Amino acid sequence: MLGTSATSGDKFFLTIVKITAATGTSQVLDQTYIVLVLERGGTANTYNAITGSVTDNVWSDVGGKCSESFSRSFARSDKPFNAVLQISSGYFYSLRI
Repeated sequence: MLGTSATSGDKFFLTIVKITAATGTSQVLDQTYIVLVLERGGTANTYNAITGSVTDNVWSDVGGKCSESFSRSFARSDKPFNAVLQISSGYFYSLRI
């Protein structure tokens, strides 16, 4: 998913990989893996989700719609145990590919 932060204008690319395709709540690193690339001031950094939960509200077949809400802490890939970024009430609605 590509986007731009509504508050800071930073550009981001969010990749979400799920082990199971179903609705419900799971913990990050249990059934869901998330990578965030954030570009700020011309410099891009990669962050990996290290804690948090994911709730899949809608999870259709391939080509259908997906809806998810989440709360996650991210750490830079070069400092994997140092949580530096928090998303407290994220949400998306998109196509499933």
